[in-house]
Amino acid sequence: MKTDLLIIWAWEHDADFLDLLKATCVARGISVRMLGAKELPGLREALQAGHIQARVLIDRVWDWGGEYARHCDAVQQQVQSRTLTLLNDYSLVRRAWNKPTMHYEIIAHGLSAPYMIVLPSYESQPFVGRVDLTPLGACFSVKGAHSGGSGVLRPICSWDEVTQL
Repeated sequence: MKTDLLIIWAWEHDADFLDLLKATCVARGISVRMLGAKELPGLREALQAGHIQARVLIDRVWDWGGEYARHCDAVQQQVQSRTLTLLNDYSLVRRAWNKPTMHYEIIAHGLSAPYMIVLPSYESQPFVGRVDLTPLGACFSVKGAHSGGSGVLRPICSWDEVTQL
């Protein structure tokens, strides 16, 4: 039987959101199947054999790479054959990972976004001269351009704190 929505996940911080999403879908008559980390080893084969079928997929694990991405080719085959819609299309998500790029896209489309200062990575420029941080306010957050939810660091309030990260 084909499920309306298939959700593949493994990150514990997704649990509450996904439970709400599932409850909302079920209340509207949308069938939902959630596959966690235990199901990942056999997922590719199950998709290829048609044992797992869905109309729509949200894939919350593929970007971890390695074993978490083994199923991507099977998903892409179904997307290309138009038997599956992938909500978080792999190629589009990669572009959205770059937070500064998305920040500027938001502004370019007329939406409000907080002031941001983009610094080069340590690998590309190990020393960055002192930067005027006053437009950011008394304290601010620091986040890597490609970090996930765990990438937000505690609020800091000075250039010295930035350079100590």
